[in-house]
Amino acid sequence: MISEFRPFEVLKLIRDRIITNVNDLGVGSSRFYFNKDRFVKGLLSLGWIELTKDGNITPTERIRDTQEALGVSLTELSPYDANSVVCNPLLGRPSQPRCLC
Repeated sequence: MISEFRPFEVLKLIRDRIITNVNDLGVGSSRFYFNKDRFVKGLLSLGWIELTKDGNITPTERIRDTQEALGVSLTELSPYDANSVVCNPLLGRPSQPRCLC
């Protein structure tokens, strides 16, 4: 089974210094494996990470600055992948049904 790449989770792991090298991004059955370089280059161009020649990753304060500016939490976003749908109900959030026990 192919696991989906979850960019918010990877970014959170980089921010929290759990992923510290490009080799920590792993290999395997995810389509992300083929886009790893593009993802790392994107984070570099945004200034969210610094990268050494030997592949060591250091997160920058720009990650937190961007989170604060957008009002988003990587922890809350980490379960989402490219196939996730995030929406707000048009008629408001449904109420909990009463228990008919």
